[in-house]
Amino acid sequence: MKKKKSIIILSLSLLVVSLVSYMAFATGDEGSEKSPLDFALFATENIHIYGTDISFKGDIWANKSLTFNATTVKIEGNTWSNNDIKERKFIDGVWNNNFGTLTLDNNKESHIITDEDSKKMINLMESVEGIALENGKIHNGNMIITTDELNRNSIIAKKKLDEAGNINEEGDITGDLKELNNYIVADGKIDIKASNAKGILPPNEREDLNNKNSIVIASKKKTMTPTNLTLYDSSIRIKSDAGVAVIGSIYAPDGNVYIEANSIYIIGNIMAKNIYLRTSYLYGNDEGKIIFKEDL
Repeated sequence: MKKKKSIIILSLSLLVVSLVSYMAFATGDEGSEKSPLDFALFATENIHIYGTDISFKGDIWANKSLTFNATTVKIEGNTWSNNDIKERKFIDGVWNNNFGTLTLDNNKESHIITDEDSKKMINLMESVEGIALENGKIHNGNMIITTDELNRNSIIAKKKLDEAGNINEEGDITGDLKELNNYIVADGKIDIKASNAKGILPPNEREDLNNKNSIVIASKKKTMTPTNLTLYDSSIRIKSDAGVAVIGSIYAPDGNVYIEANSIYIIGNIMAKNIYLRTSYLYGNDEGKIIFKEDL
């Protein structure tokens, strides 16, 4: 395990060099100066968080709407969206912004942007695949993965073509896992049931989370903008009856991300077209600890 971790850390360091052009303008508090890498949640369209107790540290950017359907929302970070997050209402008849209390801590601000302010997604897939290959294998076709397989290798699924060049299998990944502890990269959809992904983690295990190996879950699959949240089509879907901890990054540049669990812990970031988090308890802690930076 020590050798695997060393390879991943070395690869991450090399990736930092390749991303220096993105990070050069990522300092400062203004959203216009930041790269998508500097947001705990970044969506080129919408972000919706459904829950009971939401405590989120980190900046959030949505080119379109940022909405909450929750009891208590506390954000220690700045937000940018084209809607007023403090106004309770449906957005486009789909995204319901309704909450008990919403607090922006430490003098943080919610910003309303225009279409002209919209940010573009950055292309990181080649770099993500490169790191995964340091400790993984390419599989052509759909895969059903196990925890043991993921412990041994990063998982990379590519489209399977027939002799005429037609797609036989999209390169989808499914599995029932105990842990999310390695890279998962797919041309197609990723649909994971996590029976106990990193455990049900109380706040006093925060230091332990920061010391976990970082991962990336990435999908190239293109999915349409949701028009009904009960029929949410995902490029990356993670579901658990217990708790899910994401230490690292979830990346779906052309698709939708959906995570549902009793508790969700995010140390790192999510970058996608649309993001939908559904949970009783959401804890987000950025601390600058994103998978593409050296300090994680």
